[in-house]
Amino acid sequence: MMRDFTLDTYKLLIGKLKNSVFEFYTLTHVCKNKPEGSYVVFRHDVDRKPENALRMAKLEHEAGIVATYYFRIKNRVFDRECIREISDMGHEVGYHFEDLSSLHGNMDEAVKSFRDHVEEFRKIVPVHTVSMHGSPLSRYDNGELIRKIDLEELGIVCEPYSVVEDLNLIYLTDVGRKWNNSNINLRDKVNSKIDKKYRSTFDIIDALQKELNGKKLMLNIHPERWEEDLVPWLRNAVWQKMKNSGKYVLIRMRHGN
Repeated sequence: MMRDFTLDTYKLLIGKLKNSVFEFYTLTHVCKNKPEGSYVVFRHDVDRKPENALRMAKLEHEAGIVATYYFRIKNRVFDRECIREISDMGHEVGYHFEDLSSLHGNMDEAVKSFRDHVEEFRKIVPVHTVSMHGSPLSRYDNGELIRKIDLEELGIVCEPYSVVEDLNLIYLTDVGRKWNNSNINLRDKVNSKIDKKYRSTFDIIDALQKELNGKKLMLNIHPERWEEDLVPWLRNAVWQKMKNSGKYVLIRMRHGN
């Protein structure tokens, strides 16, 4: 039986999308051109394990498709060589920002930090889009920071959450190794055109011939959750299950349920 959240499963997903006549675009392309027809934006939030992101980027490059990668600027994630190599393959790279939560809600300092970090990225690769990091353990929502910054002035074309709503994309995220599961999803949420929960990637593949056929999609895929070898795959599965339990309790506490 084929395991979910492996690169082989991801390769199968890409193949099914291509066979279903989906086009593949970066976020910048979608924001600037607003294409018609069925397409998919692969958005990758690189929270940890940049080496996993590089493996995924190589797989996509070999398949002849492009994706958009957002890197945190934290130690062990902000890997300059990895970022440069992914960009050189034709993928888009942007800043996965968490300045507000990192600075404990200090908005003025967060705005300055955000600007500095975008410029730090631009010393390595072009940056045209940014995406917030959910920071589930913080009470500060990094999405609030966007409302205080003139993105156009900074040469930022867009950020993904507003694009989903503006272009009526169907948004699917693998948060917690579960697809669109609101029970463990603190902030990775948008007003999407579908609220169906898919148990697995294989369910999404099956849906490409049904309710997802001919649609415009954004798939938020976290590379650290997708492993090649069995041991890291098992370790990831166990750790994620523990995190999901913690998130479930945290959500209930915050909402008083």
